[in-house]
Amino acid sequence: MVAGTPAATAGNRGLALGLLHPLAMVGTRTVLCVLVLSAGCADLLGFDSGVVIDDGVDCSDWTPQHFDACAIPEPAGALALTQAGVYTLDTTSGRLMDPGGRAVAGIATTTIDQLDGEPALLVSITDLSVAPGAVLRAEGARPLILAAWGTIDIAGDVDASSSRARAGAGALAARCDEGVQTGQFGNLFASGGGGGGFGGDGGRGGQAGLSSPILGGRGGVALPAAPSIVRAGCRGGASLLGTGIAVGGVGGGAVQLTARTRITIGPTARVHAGGAGGRGGEFGLGGGGGGSGGLIGLEAPFVNVRGTLAANGGGGGNSSGFLGASGGMDGQDGRPDGVLALGGAAHGGCTVPGGDGSGPTLRHGGDVLFATDCAGGGGGGGAGYVLIRASSFEAASTAVFSPTADVTAP
Repeated sequence: MVAGTPAATAGNRGLALGLLHPLAMVGTRTVLCVLVLSAGCADLLGFDSGVVIDDGVDCSDWTPQHFDACAIPEPAGALALTQAGVYTLDTTSGRLMDPGGRAVAGIATTTIDQLDGEPALLVSITDLSVAPGAVLRAEGARPLILAAWGTIDIAGDVDASSSRARAGAGALAARCDEGVQTGQFGNLFASGGGGGGFGGDGGRGGQAGLSSPILGGRGGVALPAAPSIVRAGCRGGASLLGTGIAVGGVGGGAVQLTARTRITIGPTARVHAGGAGGRGGEFGLGGGGGGSGGLIGLEAPFVNVRGTLAANGGGGGNSSGFLGASGGMDGQDGRPDGVLALGGAAHGGCTVPGGDGSGPTLRHGGDVLFATDCAGGGGGGGAGYVLIRASSFEAASTAVFSPTADVTAP
């Protein structure tokens, strides 16, 4: 059986409240968050810091949101990532490689078939720890669920972000129908693509021309509510479909951290699921829209956040200058902090900057409002999601949530 689970009392079913943090929400939009100044809630509620496994595991009293604990593999043991450098977990193959390129043995995986969504890879472990200087990089075709029968302790980085070179977990297979539009061509120039929408609207791409303007692509529309499944963010629109030049940035990936007893995000830790920046325009094309942020989920009876949870949209690419000009400036990838990703900068010759990505309090990607007689810049990517489900939630006043976290009780 598994020891160290919290007692099922009325006291630990509610959220423990303390000092307000400005970037966390409970329910639909109520501001909440906490910094406990005296004894930790884990001690007050009777949570044990670890898990003891002898003859099998007792799954009967663990009811997480995204999977049936009795239907997943028993954990093969604790996963301690202690080396400085990048550990890469491929959600397509289920293989974990250490910073030296060697396979890490002893992890149990399975596929979770999500309702109305793409399947996710679940990794079943006793405990998870990521040391300072270590990075757990999640990429591949499927979103990632890390299921710990005991605790999750992050002191380094968990990275499911997307860039122009690499997509985060599940990002390339994300099923998006959020209405993002590509730019249009006319009068020798193309307008900018819209930014990807997910947790926030994507920004509108810039128009091409002044006297007879060609409208920029509309940004993707935010979902009406937070998703109930683990899924990645959405791609931005291209300036002109089929050219392969000024393409939109890929949305951020998806990572769900679920622990039976406790999750701790340390003061220097970062969990990152930003979207990729849009490509800059060339040869008369506008910029591609930035990808939306992805999804970061935390679920445990007790969650403590002192570091950074960031699922920001990428910046839109800038437009090219006069017909035949090259050298477009790409938008920045969504940042692993609370700073906006900048759109590609204008650099003379009739160019237009791209829209900025989303940030801590601005879920909407930046619209491109400036226009010239040439092509238009790409819209900025909208925010992703930071979702926290806990009976007791603590957050330091220095913690960073970008976008604002949605916090709910089981």
